[in-house]
Formats: sequence, C-alpha cells, structure tokens
Amino acid sequence: MLTRSLVSGAVGVLIVTTAIAAGFFEARPTHSTDAPDTTFQALSLGSNFTCALTNEGHVMCWGSNISGRLGDGLTASRSTPGYVCATGATPPCAPSQDNILSGVTGIASGNGHTCAVTSNGSVKCWGSNFLGFLGDGTTIIRSTPVDVVGLSSGVVAVAAGTGFAGTSHTCALTEGGGVKCWGGNFSGQLGNATVDDSAVPVDVVGLQSGVIAVAAGGSTSCAILAPEGSVVCWGSNFDGRLGDGGTCSVRCTAPVFVCASGATAPCSEGALNVLRDGSAVRVGGDMVCALVEVEPVFTAGPGSFRQTGAKCWGRNSSGQLGDGTTSLRNTPADVVGLASGGVREVSSGSSHSCAVITGGAVRCWGKAARGRLGNGTSGQANFSSVPVNVCSDQSCDGSLLTDIVHVVAGGEHTCAITAEGNIKCWGANDVGQLGVPPTGDELTPVDLTGLQPKPSPTPTSTSTNTPSPTPTPTTTTPDITATPTFATPTATSTVLTSGDVGDVNCDGTANSIDAALVLQFGTALLGSLDCQDAADVNGDGDITSVDAALILQFTAGLIGVLEP
Repeated sequence: MLTRSLVSGAVGVLIVTTAIAAGFFEARPTHSTDAPDTTFQALSLGSNFTCALTNEGHVMCWGSNISGRLGDGLTASRSTPGYVCATGATPPCAPSQDNILSGVTGIASGNGHTCAVTSNGSVKCWGSNFLGFLGDGTTIIRSTPVDVVGLSSGVVAVAAGTGFAGTSHTCALTEGGGVKCWGGNFSGQLGNATVDDSAVPVDVVGLQSGVIAVAAGGSTSCAILAPEGSVVCWGSNFDGRLGDGGTCSVRCTAPVFVCASGATAPCSEGALNVLRDGSAVRVGGDMVCALVEVEPVFTAGPGSFRQTGAKCWGRNSSGQLGDGTTSLRNTPADVVGLASGGVREVSSGSSHSCAVITGGAVRCWGKAARGRLGNGTSGQANFSSVPVNVCSDQSCDGSLLTDIVHVVAGGEHTCAITAEGNIKCWGANDVGQLGVPPTGDELTPVDLTGLQPKPSPTPTSTSTNTPSPTPTPTTTTPDITATPTFATPTATSTVLTSGDVGDVNCDGTANSIDAALVLQFGTALLGSLDCQDAADVNGDGDITSVDAALILQFTAGLIGVLEP
C-alpha cells in the first residue's frame, strides 16, 4: 500500500459458416488513399477492431462490430473506417447528418469497448458492457456512446484495459490529478481496496491528486505521480506485472510503488528504491512498459526533447519485455538498445510491444504470431526478445518504416500514424481491423483504405451534439493505450471471429478447449476467461456447464448456430 499522502454483457448473434459470414461485412464507398480527406492524431486498438481520432475531433472505427464496438449504431463489421455516432443519435451516422460524435480529445479501447474524452471534460463510452465496462450504471450493450456516470466534466484522459475477459476495465484521470476506475475488478484493478466489479466510477485509494498519467491493461492499472515521476501499479501481480519485487503475492487492490531496476523489495519512497523519472507508462495484457528520463535529460540544439529510455516488467515467455531473455521480471528491466535514450513513445500489446525512436522509425519485440512485429515474420512459435525494425513494405529488403509519430500495439495487430497524419497497420486481419479487406494477415505495414470524406462545417444548432471547435492535443492526451486479449493456439475447429459466441479464449475458433475452459470457470477453477463475453452461450446471464455443452454440440456439428 502507499505509505504517504499524495500531493501536488451479452454478445451479438452470428451465424457461423465460414471465416466471414454472409452479410457480416458492410460495403462502404471508398476514396483515394493518395490524398486522404481525413488525417488522424491518435489511435486505440481493441481485441479485433481499431479506432482513430481525427484532427477534427471525430472518432472513426473499423473491424469487428460485435457488441456495438464500432459505435455506429449498427451491427455489421467492416474493413473501412466509419464515424462513431453522437450520443442519442439514430443511425446511420454521417457528417452530412450532423449526428457524429464531435469535440473528442482522447480515446482508449478495451477488449470490446471504447471510451472518449471530450473538449468539455466529459467521458462517453460504447460497445461491450459486461461487468459495467461503460460506466453508465448498467451492463447493457451500447452501440452508440453513452455518458459515464459522474464524469460530465473535469476529465483530461482515459485508459481502457484489456486482457483476460472479465478483467477489462477503464480508468480516467481528472483535472485535479485524481484517478477513477470502473468495470471488472477480479484482481483489484479498480484500486478501491475491493475485488467487486463496478458499473460506475470509483476512486482509486490514495490517488485523489498528484497523478500526471494513468494506464490500464489486462487486470492491472498503473499511474505516474508528480513531482518525482514515481510509478505505482495495482491489480494482478501474476508474473510480476506490478513491478514491486514480489511484495504482493497475487494481487494488490490499492496502489504500490514500482521498484527501481534491480532494487530489493520492499520498495518505498522512504527507502529511495522506487522507479522515478517516468514520463509515460503503458500496460499490456501481461506486462508493463514505461518511458524513463535518462541523462542528459534534454537533447542539444533546436527542437530538443526529453531523452527517455524504455523499461519493461512482468511476463516474458515470448520475449515481450525486450531484455534479450524469456525470464519474467518483477522489477523493471532495460529494453535492449532502447534504455539509454532516443525513445519517443512505447506501447504494450497483449504479448508484444513497439516503440517509436528518434527519426520516426518503429521497433517491436515479443510474440511474432500473425505478423504483429511488422518485420515479415509470423508463426505461433516465433518471437523476438530484442527490438526488431518494422519494414516499410512487403519486400522487407532492408527499407524501414519511418516518419512515424505514434504507435499502438494491440492484441494481435499494431497500427501507427505518420507525420502526415495517415495510418498504417500490420498483423491479424481476420475482420478487417487493419483497415483493408480481410484477405489474410499482413506481416508488414499496409495503408488504411476506404476513408470517408472529411466533415464539412455545419451551422450552429441548438442540439447538444453541435460540433465543438477543433480540439488541440495536449501532453496529457492521449497518455494511455489499450491493449487487447492475446490468443492461444487451439485444435482445428469451426472458424469464428475472435471473441464471438463460444470463442472464450479469443483465438477465432470454438472447440472442446473452449468448452473445458467454461467448465473450469463455472467451477471456480479459473478466475477469468480471455473472452468472457463469449462464454454465456445461451444468454441466460450465467456461465455454466450448459454453455460448455452447447459449445461441444456446435463443435460436433449437432447445432449450426451459437447465439445467446
């Protein structure tokens, strides 16, 4: 525990016949990508969908639309970007209808939901609402944005966590430096000294002020404190992801300090052995990475910036800590080649991480399955325990991806924004989450296609959805990134969209392994499931042996449809 007072739902119906069910994708008009009408300033990645914040303060999403995660009020998934509706809008939502979400300054996506901060400091969320992920006081799926209870103003940033299903949660950073969280709380990731889920925001113990950044992922949350840049984390400590040297054996339901690299626990400010000088923190599905200032703090000459290096801790079975090993670390470890400076941004996915370095190149490390490292490699057994360069094209002939200003590592895919405001993505693409037709995974970056026209200025209206002035990005937005669920290889079986009904381990199939996981969860042998939304097969609100039996019948071909 901190020892000082800090100052300063249900799943949509899908008839499964092939990898892409008939009518599952919605065709939309495409536009030339040579001169896109819309440019972007920020990204957030869910388990199998992507959302992006435009420079005009609108949000566009693409990929899987199960549980309304695209926020367009519809049910069809798509590989082309579509606008998120305004609160209370009737779809279809388009700029010409003046019914799209406006005035957004930051976004964050969980496993199946997304939250946005608006220019007036309010928070709105949409998508899956299992365990109260949306913070609206209910567990009802929302395909268009709803207001988060008690957060109509005063919020500067949001972080949405993903990982094992049932662990997904959301946190908000207030203007006063406080943190509030809501959603799943099995491991204490809401930080309110309980393990009770909450469908409304709750205060994090000891963090009512003095926080400058917040992050959420898996069943863990972290924050950076003023004025020393100390890092604290709370929630699950499985594989050492709290970075506290193992003081918390299983979980901590309130914040604890992250140790300095190599420090001996217990770690506290009084002992002068905590991680300091943090400027950003990102929580992945099973690990955490942070940017830490190094000497000299600033580069020399015009356009100087803070020199930061990357450190990671937690699970490392696929080299996702980037320290050249596969050994778990319960205190921060230096990322090989990126610890002494030159790192502009770091992002952690479920089992891989990526960083933008000086000059705009991108390096990734960890699990390579489905091409998520962007270096032309794939395969469930492949990984890199040290950073590798992301290629610029399919040839991977030595030309590197450059001119990147923002990168986000997701569950099984990664996306980046160029200096011109365009988007490139790579990795898994089973439902069009890369922004190109779902013809297969992409092992190197591809350009986002199918952009809709930029919204035209609209007259002032008395509607509460009147577009706000173009927001100006600040250093606090976005300072967090969502990281979705990672997949586990399974036996060959009927193909689904990852996370759909029956696919409880998020690997795109429904088979006896999923049924066994449901049985273990139902008898409390497992505390959570990777895609817990998908486990309630019969839609009765409980996860029991009945749901496991239905999955087995589906696998055996005795029933042709899984639907709640």
